[in-house]
Formats: sequence, C-alpha cells, structure tokens
Amino acid sequence: MIDNSVYLIVVRAKRLVQMKILTFLLLLGVITNVYSYGVDIYMAELQVSKGAEVSSRKIIENSSFTSLLTYELSKMSSGDLAYKGLKKLSLPSRRVLKSEYITSKIDALVVCHFEKIDYIVFGTLLIDPDTNKYSTSLKLYSLEKNAIIHEMNLDKIVTNESDYIKELSNVINSDLQRLSSAEVIKEAEITTAAVVAESKETDKTEAAAETETEAEAAAETTAAAVVTPTGEKDKEEIKEQIKEAENVNRDKPLNAILAKFIKKKEEEKQEVAAAEAQKPAEKLVSVFTSLGYFVPFSGEWTPYLLACVSLEQGVKYHFYLANTEGFDFLIRPAFFVNYSFALNPDLSFLIHYHTLKLKGTLDAYFEFGDFFAFYVGGGPFYRFDIIDFETPHGIFRTDLPYALGTTILLGVEFHLNKEKTFSLGVVNALDMTFYAEMIIEYEIMAQVIFKL
Repeated sequence: MIDNSVYLIVVRAKRLVQMKILTFLLLLGVITNVYSYGVDIYMAELQVSKGAEVSSRKIIENSSFTSLLTYELSKMSSGDLAYKGLKKLSLPSRRVLKSEYITSKIDALVVCHFEKIDYIVFGTLLIDPDTNKYSTSLKLYSLEKNAIIHEMNLDKIVTNESDYIKELSNVINSDLQRLSSAEVIKEAEITTAAVVAESKETDKTEAAAETETEAEAAAETTAAAVVTPTGEKDKEEIKEQIKEAENVNRDKPLNAILAKFIKKKEEEKQEVAAAEAQKPAEKLVSVFTSLGYFVPFSGEWTPYLLACVSLEQGVKYHFYLANTEGFDFLIRPAFFVNYSFALNPDLSFLIHYHTLKLKGTLDAYFEFGDFFAFYVGGGPFYRFDIIDFETPHGIFRTDLPYALGTTILLGVEFHLNKEKTFSLGVVNALDMTFYAEMIIEYEIMAQVIFKL
C-alpha cells in the first residue's frame, strides 16, 4: 500500500511538472509570435484612378492593387517593422470621413485616433491608359508627431503590374527601414502631446479658448453633424459608440480638433447641397423641327413620283434611367407630325402627292458627356394621303387613301451649349405603310432641338 501511494505521488508530480513545462513553452511561443515585430505600419486603401487628362480621370472602385501591395510588404516584415493592411474602418472613422480613402493629414489623424494605430501609409495611384504609365504617390503619417514624416513616389511605364508592385514594395520597405534605423519610426505609446503642441502653435488663441464644454461637445457634434439619426434613441446610441471609441481620458485638445474637422466636413456637405439646389433642374421636355428628304422604294405611285421635301414638328419627353457625370441613359416617348410632298417630273400630266403622318415613338437615348448622344427607337403612325392627279383625258381627280404604318428610327444629336438646351441632330427613318401594296420609304432629316 505504501509503495502504491508513493508511486501515485511520483506520477502526479511528474505530470504536474510536464504540464508546467508545456504551459511555459506555449506562453513563450505566444510571446515570441506577438512581439517578434516592433512597429506596425498600416497600409490604407490607395485611391486608384485611370485617365490621361484630369477631366477624364475616373476612380477604379474595388481595385486589388492595395491588397497585392500589402501582401508583398507583409513578406518583408522584420524584427523592426511589420506591414499590415487596414481592414474595415470602425463606425466612428467611417462617419467622419467622406470617402473610404485617406486623402489628407486630418483624415489620417482621424483614422489613427479611432483605430488606435501609430503609423499609416496612404496615397494615390494614377494609371495613364495611353502609355500604361503608373504614378504612385505615398505618404507616411505619424500620430505621435501629427505630421507627414515621409513621402515616396514611383513613376514607371509598366508592362507587368506584379513586377511594378514588387518594385514599389521594395522602395517602401527600403525607405521605412532606413527611417527605422534612424529612429524616425520608433515604437512609442500613442499620445496626443504633439497634436496639442501643433494645435497651440498654429492657432494659439483658439487653443487657449477651448473649454471643457467644447471637449464634451465633440461627441455631440459628431453625432449631430455627420449623421442624420431617425430619432433621439439613434442619436444617443451614436454618441455612446463614438465616446466608447475615443480615449478613456478624452484628451480635450484632440477632441476639439476632431470637432473642428467634423464641423468643416459638415460645412462642405452644406456647400455641396447648396450648389446642387442652385443647379437648374433637368430639362424634361424638348421640341424639335426637322427638314429633309425622302426616298420611296415601293408603292403604286412610286414610278411616277419625284420626292421633294419632308418636314416634321414634334415634342419629346425625357425620363432618366441612369444619370451619371459622364453617361446618361433615357427613354423618350415622342409625338410629332410628319409632312412630305412629291410630284410628277413628267409635265405631260400632273401629280401632286401630299402625305401627312401622325407618329408616336419611343426612343432609347444614350448620352455621352456634354456633347454627343445617339438614340434608336420606333413606333406606329397613322398615314393620310392627298393625291391630286390629272388623267390621260385631262380630267383632274383627288384620291384620299389612309392606312396604319410603323417606323424605325436611328439618330444622333450634338449639344451646342453646356446646359444642353440647344442641339442639332440627324435622324434616319424607315417607314412602312400597310396599304394593299406596302409602301416603304426612307427619310433622312436634319433636326433643331430645344429643351424647355
């Protein structure tokens, strides 16, 4: 019995030692993994745009360039620097920023403050589609200094984007490693001392006048100015989320700076809204006059006629289905009257052929920029003819036939002013009238269009 008790004690002691050793090794592994790198450098989403001219540049949404660049940089992480992607921003950051991109120092301040990070790299990539030139401009922001502490640029004609990303990541890593060696980048507790100092230096009078009320009003300003809550409950919830996201000590000068920034953003939004309100309303009705020529291809009277002229007068209504800066798509129902005249070129006997068509059409209208548009459409019409003719016996008669028909349209328009209220156009029409012997006519007409 004594031997068994001693044996059990020894076994339990051995297991206890093994468990403590295993726990120690696990803790050592976790500590090694967590603290293997020094300073975290976060990569913000780059604003990638394409276009040779400033007026034609367009931002490429959901570009993979930043993700690929961050991945290349993450493979270069060392004991001094660790490169990380900036994941989805928190609620306060998203509400303060007016876009998903960081474009200025104050944007970087807001993100670093709410996301609790020291350093962030942000910037732009411009792609020239004509030469395939990539121009990247990057800035490194430090929260502790509240300043852009380094800028990096790389311009190059690219044949392989992955090679360009690798070269750019080497440039970034080389520059930041050099800054780390010079202790420009260093591990430090995030404080707002530098932010406060800069605030006092740039605006001493205002910084001295900031009070506890202004500091406490920062969250209120954020909730009221950045969002439009549906009720008092939503407003209070937003205030609590923003308070929770800020530092526990609620550094007054930093909150005051954020409050000023938020106020500025709200003023910008109000200016944009005022500018939109002052813009003239879209013209939804246009009137047009057309003058042209028609060619009959078939019909009982066609062999005896010489086409002279075709006239149109009508109105179109504009309904926007897509309305963007560079492209508009509309549907346009139209109602108009078409008149054409033909006569007999052989003067041995007389024929005057008058045609009146009442048309209703529907256009699919594609507008590119402020100058050019084209459309396709069609619809039914009602045709009424007045045929005055002389018989071989010298007797004058009048024939009054009528029938239904259909038309197919293809046209272009050129706007002559920025407001698009005055335009010139060309329209092609193929008309088919359902007489006993079908009449097919082609019309080409020049148009003058006025939007009301």
